[in-house]
Amino acid sequence: MNALQRVKPYEAKKALTTLLNKVAYGNKPVILESRGHDLAALISMEHFHTLLETLARKEDEEDWQEMEAALAEAPGRRIAWEQLRDELNLSDRVHAKGGTAIPQARAKRAAAPPAGHRRPRK
Repeated sequence: MNALQRVKPYEAKKALTTLLNKVAYGNKPVILESRGHDLAALISMEHFHTLLETLARKEDEEDWQEMEAALAEAPGRRIAWEQLRDELNLSDRVHAKGGTAIPQARAKRAAAPPAGHRRPRK
């Protein structure tokens, strides 16, 4: 990789448009430095999204490793989905957003009067 361009913040302020074009269209990162210390980096959106994807993959990999370690620690503690569903009284259906529906909540909503409607007095 070529040496990265380094600029001082006051230089970056003067030449911001030029630096942004170099970063965005030339895919050449620029380092902002002051007194010999790196302060920040200007990178293209393409590089930024690649960085985010890489971080997400690393996090997913770490999550999998933690899950596998937890499963290895307690191999006899696994239960079937059906048993868990029955114990927690969950519905068989799973919502598109990933949550589960609880039958009692559905029944309660179904029994409730429509919004703005008052129940008759007893």
